[in-house]
Amino acid sequence: MLALRGNIILPVLLLFFTKGIAQQLPDFNQPSYTVGKIVVHGNKVTKDFIVVRELAFNKGDTLFTGDMLNRINRSEFNLNNTLLFHFVTIVPQFESNTVHFDIYLRERWYIWPYPMIENADRNLNTWLQNKDFQRLTYGIDLWINNFRGRNEILQIKAETGFERTLAGYYSKPFIDRKKRFGIKFGGGYAMNKEVNYGSEENRRLFYRADSPQRENIFAEVVLTYRQKLYTRQELSLKINNYSVADSITALSRDFSYLNNNQSESDFFTLSYLIKHDKRDFIIYPLRGYMFLVRARKTGLGILPGSPDLLELYSEVHNHLKLGKRLRLSTGVYGRLNLLDDPPYLHQQGLGYGDFVRGYELYVMDAQHYFVSRNNLKFTIVKPKTKKLDFLPGEAFNTAFYAVYANLFADAGYAEDRLYFGQNPLSNKWLAGYGAGVDFVTYYDLILRMEYSLTIDGNRGLYFHFVKPI
Repeated sequence: MLALRGNIILPVLLLFFTKGIAQQLPDFNQPSYTVGKIVVHGNKVTKDFIVVRELAFNKGDTLFTGDMLNRINRSEFNLNNTLLFHFVTIVPQFESNTVHFDIYLRERWYIWPYPMIENADRNLNTWLQNKDFQRLTYGIDLWINNFRGRNEILQIKAETGFERTLAGYYSKPFIDRKKRFGIKFGGGYAMNKEVNYGSEENRRLFYRADSPQRENIFAEVVLTYRQKLYTRQELSLKINNYSVADSITALSRDFSYLNNNQSESDFFTLSYLIKHDKRDFIIYPLRGYMFLVRARKTGLGILPGSPDLLELYSEVHNHLKLGKRLRLSTGVYGRLNLLDDPPYLHQQGLGYGDFVRGYELYVMDAQHYFVSRNNLKFTIVKPKTKKLDFLPGEAFNTAFYAVYANLFADAGYAEDRLYFGQNPLSNKWLAGYGAGVDFVTYYDLILRMEYSLTIDGNRGLYFHFVKPI
């Protein structure tokens, strides 16, 4: 009996004293409580139902005393992962056999007219090799997050320079009373005067001219479904109209830039995605796991001359706590192309979205690939907050920051039956390893510096602005 009560008392004591907001303790002889009132504080913009939707408990639920801390922590993680708030604290208040919850929030700033400068290369390290300012895209990217306080997103993008784009997007997470179905839609126009038409020695080949070399008119609609807290599904339909200049069709005649080396291609793309995510913080996770699977069919046999492609893609991430400051993160990524070999526009091997660290300067055009990425992280500076008195407003004047050291080892393989003749890194195992430092701060800003070595003799210092896994 004493052991059982100890298992209940310990997490409850931690619940109050680690949060530093203790007001009262539950009756340890009572094994469960019924959830009563749920009151949200600090949400000047966000509607209450958006907050309550993320909780791991509902009004009227029965919560066991020994499990209450886990439910509260999971709810705080869920709310932080909406990226609507800087900080979230959930405080229980006990009354007889009922527990009430007060939820305290610090909202972010939601309207961002980004003056945008992007490089056309796959990452900053590639652009730094040449520092070609003609390969920069600049403009305005207006984001209105949490539009109307309902976690809707409105985006308007206007770019010029290397790529000229005018596009708009809107997403609404819930369109039904049970808050399960959502919708996204958007469309626009994009034009390039410089186009990557192939690769040689595992580096991309470009052709540049004064006139448009590639144009695309596109539109997309996405239906989302989220019945439970951690699993999301998406069904999307997109239509594209691509056209390329004769110079591009001539340069890519051996492998076809568009389907059958056409100068214009219209096609539908139907995609289904399922994602299960139980990470503690999606921007820079330290605990939990995530997996997703996506099937994408390009060309539905409706429009003449469209490609006939089927792609399967999957990711699995796992983040484990090994010690007080030590974490292990692993990510596995894979892509398969079925049916026809994709024309160059549709192929994507390693070095684009997924890559083996140490090979940031190279691409491995391929039809299929596999990557495993592994990080051993040590916390140098635990997550801290700092008041920035020189900044006005609660949305800006409290900063979060943390610093991590890491050792990493990656391995990958890109299988290519089309372009391997001039790309020696294809159809062979690649491996990179090294050490780095990650700096994480508020508004999802990450700066990673990594020194990498590869089994092919490459070495260098690389910079990134996204999480490693």
